[in-house]
Amino acid sequence: IPMLRGIIDSQKALHLFEDVTTDYHRMLSLFQKYYGANDPELIPIFRELAHWHVDVYQVDKSSARVEHLTSAHSMISAAVNSAHQASNLDTETKVDLLRTVALVNFYFSTHEGNEWATTIDSRYSASADRDFLQPARTGTLSRTGFRQGRVAHEQIIALVEADPGTTIDQKISAYVETGDWHLLFNRRGKAMQYYQQAMMLVTQQTNEQQEVTRTWFSRPEFLPILRAEGGTDKTGILYVTAKLDISKTGNPSHISIVEPPPEGNRIIRRAAMGTIRESRFRPRFVDGHAVDSPGSLIRIPLIH
Repeated sequence: IPMLRGIIDSQKALHLFEDVTTDYHRMLSLFQKYYGANDPELIPIFRELAHWHVDVYQVDKSSARVEHLTSAHSMISAAVNSAHQASNLDTETKVDLLRTVALVNFYFSTHEGNEWATTIDSRYSASADRDFLQPARTGTLSRTGFRQGRVAHEQIIALVEADPGTTIDQKISAYVETGDWHLLFNRRGKAMQYYQQAMMLVTQQTNEQQEVTRTWFSRPEFLPILRAEGGTDKTGILYVTAKLDISKTGNPSHISIVEPPPEGNRIIRRAAMGTIRESRFRPRFVDGHAVDSPGSLIRIPLIH
């Protein structure tokens, strides 16, 4: 496993994405041979592969890109199946799993087309996927995407509210991300209700804590927020920094890529521009109200 991870990191840095996919599935195969097909120990690797396929779906503009999306769906479905085998999963693991369920459903909801969602002979559905494939059309999955993601976020709120060990920060995050989910689908009124609930929780903190948690509202954020979580280490990560105007409704305009520079990889730049144009942003808030944010600099990871 450590050797495969080293190889994968190198391949990511070299943008050898098909090789990364192949070796990720080799890694999953090793985990499955060691633990068994549905052991709860597989949940982290299932989630990691789901995130990887979502990443590559963003930069792959070929006719085969839907295969990455459907592989992400099969991976997160396998993770959910494994979670059902465990009776003692902690709240954090459950929350991470539900966040990924929502992420995958978001991209299904925005995918155009009605292809078969999973096929045994897909090049991304080798032995690692075979046990989890359930043929369905992407059109069917896209129609249920909003509801599935909303339910996942509502379950997250229920989990953190019911667990006495969760922190105020975790509760704020749960409400903010549920607001984000509704904003992504232009349900701004509902989004504001969740944002207001989060802001009320912020006021229950000490002044020092408030300075940290106000960052959720003091600057625009690329959505879904789970895609924006890339850490600060640039090694093996493909990212862009864009300068753009963000409206109080979270819509981008006047987009320019400032890093990598204009002479960088044209294919990646085109993919990044397409991703940003189609994206929504959590707007900046002042005195509890969303405001425009012209000239914002946003760092957007494309490959984690």
